[in-house]
Amino acid sequence: MVSTKKQFHPLGEKQQRQPNLPTINQISVLMSILNYKLNSTNELLSARTGLLAPMHLMQSLELTKAIDQCFPALNSNSALKASTFINALVLSQHEGGQCLDDTSHIAKDKALCLLLKQKIPTPQAIGTWLRRLGKGNQGIKALQEVNKTVLKTTLNNCKNITLDIDASEVIANKIKAQWTYKKHKGYMPMVGHIAQTGQIVATDFRAGNISPNTDNLDFIPQG
Repeated sequence: MVSTKKQFHPLGEKQQRQPNLPTINQISVLMSILNYKLNSTNELLSARTGLLAPMHLMQSLELTKAIDQCFPALNSNSALKASTFINALVLSQHEGGQCLDDTSHIAKDKALCLLLKQKIPTPQAIGTWLRRLGKGNQGIKALQEVNKTVLKTTLNNCKNITLDIDASEVIANKIKAQWTYKKHKGYMPMVGHIAQTGQIVATDFRAGNISPNTDNLDFIPQG
């Protein structure tokens, strides 16, 4: 006699049949057929070798030199240079990092650090450095000077360029964040970039409740 009663998973989903996993004997037979063997190794490995490309580009543009010249030096002989912090943040963003703690992923990658030949600061050290630069907008002014160096190097052969400006929403949960027209709490900075290359020329940090079409004529000369 065959039962027609349906059985369901305790969580409400239909119970699915588990796939049959290979046995030890089957794996041994398979390994004897294949023309290679598996061995353990102590060599350093990295899944982030793609980060070498942006780092090589920064070195080609001599960004490290420009950063150290434009950013104010800390009053300590043992302090890390500004380029060390900036490079760590750039690499973290290329990896998809969303907060300072994500820079620790790069610091823990011994193989990558060996190839980069650079020390990666701790998230706490980066946070302290950024807070020091916040006084008097030192960091913003220094970044603007570094950006001018990059633009001058990469656009020296361009005769005509188009300036494109647009507001870019930044969602944030900070106390001072305001509601944007997209119904999110955050900020609405204005960004000016070159249409042909996508390079950012100038930015204007704005509160989230400021309309994107506010004071655009005053922003254009900054580009």
